[in-house]
Amino acid sequence: HGFPAAKLLRCPDDDAVKSHFTNALKEANYLKHGDGGKVANLPLADSKNLWLGLLEADCDKFWSANEKLVSSSGSMRSVPLRVCRPGLPHLQAVVAPYVDADDNGGGGGSSGGGGDGD
Repeated sequence: HGFPAAKLLRCPDDDAVKSHFTNALKEANYLKHGDGGKVANLPLADSKNLWLGLLEADCDKFWSANEKLVSSSGSMRSVPLRVCRPGLPHLQAVVAPYVDADDNGGGGGSSGGGGDGD
């Protein structure tokens, strides 16, 4: 099987893939915490381990760095959620992290097929 050029844009090199991953990580953390501090302040060694752990499918390496991003210190404003569905527009929402007792599980946030399809 060849590359599915009709469905995906081909990245010119590994640096383009890494850049997209890093930007998606920054976006998600900004939505989650309200600022980009956790990703921006991640030490270079941890940033490297995060990417290499993903690239090499090394869970220990990945989680040694990722645990600093998902730690419970500080408040969580929202949970960024993106669901990709084959042949359909993706769903993207910002969901409240906690459900109020009188909310009946609605969660809040917005939904829809938002965005540019990435």
